[in-house]
Amino acid sequence: MLKEYRKHTQRHFFQILCLSVMILSVSLGMVGCGKRKKPKDSLEENVQNGLYDEGLLLIEQMQMLTKDRGYVANVGLPSTLQDEYERLLLCPYDKLTDVYRVSHLEDATDTFIAIAGQKMEESSKLYFRQKMASSMANMVISYTAGATQLALAGLLAQEDYFVNAELVTSEVYIYCYEDSYPVLVGFTPGKGGAVKANATYLISDKLINVSPEELGDAVRGYFNATSLECITK
Repeated sequence: MLKEYRKHTQRHFFQILCLSVMILSVSLGMVGCGKRKKPKDSLEENVQNGLYDEGLLLIEQMQMLTKDRGYVANVGLPSTLQDEYERLLLCPYDKLTDVYRVSHLEDATDTFIAIAGQKMEESSKLYFRQKMASSMANMVISYTAGATQLALAGLLAQEDYFVNAELVTSEVYIYCYEDSYPVLVGFTPGKGGAVKANATYLISDKLINVSPEELGDAVRGYFNATSLECITK
């Protein structure tokens, strides 16, 4: 009788264990770039989608120019960057995996100013936030790579303009591709609804196939209060 009881107990334990593993597997499958609670500074869907698509178009343009060796030679690629450029060409950029919006830029600006200990007029904070957004790519590369990667990224960076009258403050999106460097696109609103977009390769081996957590850490290396909002379509 004791033997039967032990068999029953072992069988019951095994069933619980299997159920626990199934629940854990489902939970882990939900981790990553899925639907999450939107931050307080989240954009309207039509504005977000407009920026998302413009970013993809600019990345496509940058990719086309990057592959044109004649263009790259004429913009002044030095011999010291040639090896790094060849490595960039090996990145396929054929599979977009995730897209993130860097949220809480306003909080990051306030934190940066507070740490610096310098007072700033409220009207100036908007322009300071724009400068922070435009320098984010350089900061992330500096934090995760070095001067060579930073120089190549700056040489190949592209910008364009489009109209989106509903964008009122700077935005930053990061596009992640399989087996390739991520691309950061910053959007800066101007007068008359004009928006300036800048695309920059985040050239760093640490960022290829990077996890959301690692990418968030790289961004927060200089911009402490920011977080990543997954907006993959």
